[in-house]
Amino acid sequence: INCTTQVLFIDVDNFKKINDTFGHKMGDKILIDVADILIESFRDTDIICRLGGDEFAVLLTRNNSGLGPEPILERLENNVKKKNETFAAAGIELSMSYGTAIHYNNPESSIESLLLHADKEMYKNKKKKRE
Repeated sequence: INCTTQVLFIDVDNFKKINDTFGHKMGDKILIDVADILIESFRDTDIICRLGGDEFAVLLTRNNSGLGPEPILERLENNVKKKNETFAAAGIELSMSYGTAIHYNNPESSIESLLLHADKEMYKNKKKKRE
């Protein structure tokens, strides 16, 4: 069986700016909306968690296809765009950076090492957006 484990590390871009500009009540609403977007974007079998602050992780389960997370990430990006249509009136643009870590049947990989790798990839993604 070609079973893979895929982890995504997701960070809300400019969250501090949202809190500072619009207040913590709006920041809390944004976090709830992000959670809703993640629930809508991922499958029922995937495990979504908030790590703290504006950071989330997703464990993609039951992927025996050998495909990467690209189709799911495309759905995530489309759902963020839809949500931004409702935020436009308030002057908020939601953006997320994410990193992925994938391994194929590697019993030596731990969830911690996958999260660390995905976190590093997320920071690369965030840096590209700033450039």
